[in-house]
Amino acid sequence: MNDEQERNGILRKIRACLSRADANRNDSEEERAIALRQANALMDKYGIQAVDLGETDELGERGKHGIDTGRNLWKAVVIQYIGKLYGCKVYRSPSEGRTWIIGREHFRHVVVDMAGYVISSIEREASHQARGRGRSFGNSFRRGAASAIGEQVKEILASRARGETAQVSSSKAMILVDMYKNELALNDEWLRAQGVRLYSGGRRRISSGDGYHAGQQYGRGIGLQDQLGRGPSARVKRIGNG
Repeated sequence: MNDEQERNGILRKIRACLSRADANRNDSEEERAIALRQANALMDKYGIQAVDLGETDELGERGKHGIDTGRNLWKAVVIQYIGKLYGCKVYRSPSEGRTWIIGREHFRHVVVDMAGYVISSIEREASHQARGRGRSFGNSFRRGAASAIGEQVKEILASRARGETAQVSSSKAMILVDMYKNELALNDEWLRAQGVRLYSGGRRRISSGDGYHAGQQYGRGIGLQDQLGRGPSARVKRIGNG
């Protein structure tokens, strides 16, 4: 089997996975989640670009997904950082109390579930550690953890740019970098066409230094690298809907 035949075989597998993940073709939520995980893992492993899959419906249409984050700026920060890993633009609408993810449908689902996993983990640990320490400790813990997630994302993106990733070869890593950069540019065009102006959010004063540092330590321990390539999971609690 030559390289072209092997690549075409991989593309067929990804298309088949995405077809099984289509809610219009498959009524089983569990099967759709498994298929999306498989498609995302194959794309990351072989450096397959969205354009390689052909028509836009293979990865879903470009659009937006809204998540209820209320006044919790730290949740919006986490979602924004996770979005960068998959070429999605993320903006917060304070008036709506929602955070919006812009990108291809497949990538949006991945971001929603991965962010849901991270946010649920931080929320659970913050509630545990804040017992007897007060609300300010818990709030600062959450912000510290979100900051640490940002640090992880920056390290992952820098590793991709250098071609230093355990999941794919250096050449394939650079293809991934180019693909996600292209997705960000297309998402920017989509936002401009929709007349959307991004709100950058604001910074809040840290009321508990101990809580913030404890949150940073916990956030650094959340394994983002372990989650990459897994795709949406039925086991992860979703954090909103669009």
